[in-house]
Amino acid sequence: MKPQSDALILQTGETQSLPFWKDKSWKHYPFAYKGAEEQFTLPTAIGWHPGYESQSWDIEAYVKAKESGKIYTFVHIYSYNAMGKLFGFSCRVLNVADIAEKKRYVDRRYHFRPLPGIYKPPFDVTQGNMDITYHPRGSNVDRWYPKKDSSGNVLPFEFHLEASSNPKSAVRTKLSVDVEALKPPLLDGGMDYRGTLTMFGQPNTFAFCLSPRVKVQGTLEIAGKTEHIEGVGKVGLQWAPKQFGSKNKPIKRIKHQYLGGNLSNGWDFGLWRQYDTLRYNRLLPFSGIFALSENNTMLTTNNYTFEPISYYQNRVWPKEAGPIFRTAPKNSYIPHAVRLIVPEWDADLVISHVLEDNTQAVFVEYFFGPVEITGKVRGKEVYGLGFLEGTKLFYQEHEFTEMMRNTLKNLPDQAFIGTRSEIQRKLNNDLEEILTAVQVGDKPRAKELLNADLAFISENIKVEMTGAPAASLADLGRDFMSRL
Repeated sequence: MKPQSDALILQTGETQSLPFWKDKSWKHYPFAYKGAEEQFTLPTAIGWHPGYESQSWDIEAYVKAKESGKIYTFVHIYSYNAMGKLFGFSCRVLNVADIAEKKRYVDRRYHFRPLPGIYKPPFDVTQGNMDITYHPRGSNVDRWYPKKDSSGNVLPFEFHLEASSNPKSAVRTKLSVDVEALKPPLLDGGMDYRGTLTMFGQPNTFAFCLSPRVKVQGTLEIAGKTEHIEGVGKVGLQWAPKQFGSKNKPIKRIKHQYLGGNLSNGWDFGLWRQYDTLRYNRLLPFSGIFALSENNTMLTTNNYTFEPISYYQNRVWPKEAGPIFRTAPKNSYIPHAVRLIVPEWDADLVISHVLEDNTQAVFVEYFFGPVEITGKVRGKEVYGLGFLEGTKLFYQEHEFTEMMRNTLKNLPDQAFIGTRSEIQRKLNNDLEEILTAVQVGDKPRAKELLNADLAFISENIKVEMTGAPAASLADLGRDFMSRL
């Protein structure tokens, strides 16, 4: 893997020799994929959609500062939701992270409105193109609008974003960047679904990346200090007939994970997973992976494995990022690192979080964090950058046994004091019996076994071999015990 500083700008060096870099044949308006014109014809598809209760626009990016050499990430989201004719809920998020300092600067603003058809949130979104003005009371105005040439003609797939935090923020942040698509749109689910999916139980949800790989260039100001930045990211959009909670009842039932990544071989991909938490996390449609290859060929498959390697726990939600409604206990876990295998693409990738704290609640508990990617695609080593987000938190009894198994499986050989196979066999057998005891209502037996296993773990596994901030096997066992 290349050093993080070199891996950051995935639009230089060898990347410029890849086929997509010189291909600009797609960069025109109107733009549509054959067979998906009704759903996605640009620029109309990226503007306002009258009659749809849920609509969102987001951009996330990795950038490098010219002056300091620091690496930052930012996420910027507009989300509009009308819960029928009686109530509206919208939000805007600006989340900037200093990777070196491991600091996040979050500006999250909610707008609740009765009778949303009459009392509108402070968003103005035009039809026909992505031109958004955000004008909250007592704060600066944000703009996200198409760029134009000297004659006033719209430049296809090029935009400018101006966004800043609340003047009352403890640390002020301001973003001013040009955004230019380097690759054509990527439909969620690829052409098999034409970007029209079922999300959170709601059919006819439209989702796609305006571009899965955009060049970002401009300035970032933090606490009065301005730096010139350049990097890579993606722009995504969604809209749905009803707000997403309308089919997700109870609200804690359907949870999701989404991974978007840019790879050094010119590939860009997205992964959607939706879990039915009331049926032992059975996957729900749509759950699949899709990509644009180095020559802009769109690919999709549901044949893949997504296995967490390690986990970590956010015990305390930061005040500025806490949820309005809790759907899980505080000692919930999220994946720290995962392994993604896609046989059809001969891909074997490891995705690892860059920051320990990735909490970013928007309505319920939510995590949204930058990741680094390493591995191979079609026999060649790749590195990459991306973001992993989701509402899926792990805290149920069957999830604790799964987390402990996965953590045990991925410990290095040096972590074991004694014969690895014998230690693993005993613990895996005990975990199966513990879960069975829980499911038949015999919690005393489950506690007895788990307590004995915690003592066994302390004698046979080196805690220091678990790389922080990932939870150790003992950490998981103790939290499992408190859950029983």
